[in-house]
Amino acid sequence: MKLTLTTNHAASSYGIPVLIDENKNAFGPADALPTGELARDFVARKIRAAGEQLRDESLDPLDLLNETAFERAFLSVKS
Repeated sequence: MKLTLTTNHAASSYGIPVLIDENKNAFGPADALPTGELARDFVARKIRAAGEQLRDESLDPLDLLNETAFERAFLSVKS
């Protein structure tokens, strides 16, 4: 399942992104994805994986700075 974190959807408000699937269904942080995983947990897992990739491949941390800040905005929403 492909998911995209975006503010370009009617369900996004005040700059807080939502996860969108291929069918344009929106998921907020506390919503369960079709897999049963909470959207918040999915995004947090992706952030951890990106951090591990940085350590493993010696990538420039600035490459992920904007993307990670966007994801952290999603995770900052209180359920």
